[in-house]
Order: sequence, then structure tokens, then C-alpha cells
Amino acid sequence: MTEDLWETHAGWWIDGFTDGADPEYTEQILPLAAQELAGARRVLDVGCGDGQVSRLAVGLGAETVVGLDPTWNQIAVAHQRGGGAAFLRAGAGSLPFADASFDAVVACLVFEHIRDVDDAIAEVARVLQPGGRFSHRRTGDPDRATRQRDSTRHPTRTGAARRANCASQRT
Repeated sequence: MTEDLWETHAGWWIDGFTDGADPEYTEQILPLAAQELAGARRVLDVGCGDGQVSRLAVGLGAETVVGLDPTWNQIAVAHQRGGGAAFLRAGAGSLPFADASFDAVVACLVFEHIRDVDDAIAEVARVLQPGGRFSHRRTGDPDRATRQRDSTRHPTRTGAARRANCASQRT
């Protein structure tokens, strides 16, 4: 999906899947994210949407949390909902941070929508400190997702995923 379509339809996502509107997200994805982010001090939430996972990371005690999303509408809602994280508009293929800036990067239901996954995985590996954690959750047809998007199996992505300590989970 192009950025323009995400921008146009951000309200659909915000109304249907955020702030407790989607029981599956609240009951399954957020608890898994909490387990994966436990103990993290500097967290980057790629494709943060309205900031649910960013707010969760703050609540878990992370000192620095940054949520980024390529759509202004999502970032505007994340700012409105607050919660102690910083939010900015940016894409995953060119992260505006120094090398080794974060000890954890999380992306929930995001990487299946990124056109240039190789660039995004390489950027995640770059901004993670050595030994940092990268956790992503994805949805969709598992066969298609595995063939096209699974960063832990694709031959050109394996090295970056390994350096990023990638945990791939399908929900």
C-alpha cells in the first residue's frame, strides 16, 4: 500500500484497531510486545500508528521511547494520545537516528506493508546497539509472507536479521 493510501485511510485503522477497539490487538499483541520489551531502556517503535506499543514501552519503564510512522494522520493521533513517548513522521527505510541508538526495536503489523523491506531491516540493524533486540509481528497469508517478507529466511536479509537479533512472529 502506498503512503498516500495509508494517509487517506488512517482513520479506518485508528477507529478499528486502536485504543482498545480491537480485542485481538489488546489481548494478544500488546501482551506479547510487553514480554519482548521487558527491560528495554531505549525503544524504537517502527510503524507506531497511534502509539499503542510506544505507550506500553513507556509504561514498562523504558527511559526513551520513539514511535515513528510514515503517515501524518497516525502521528497526529499518537501526539494527541500522548503517553510519554516522542513521535515523528519517518519511513523505516531511512531511520533518522545514529548507529546503535536503541536497545530494542519493535514493529507490530508493519513489515508486511513495507515495499523496501531489505532497506528497513538494514536500518533496524544499524540503529540497534550490539546485542539489541528486534521484534516484529506480522499478519497475512503465511506462505506469501514467508516467501516475500520473512526477514529471517530470505537469503539477502538473513545477515541483517541476525545482526538485529530478529524475533519473527506471525499473529
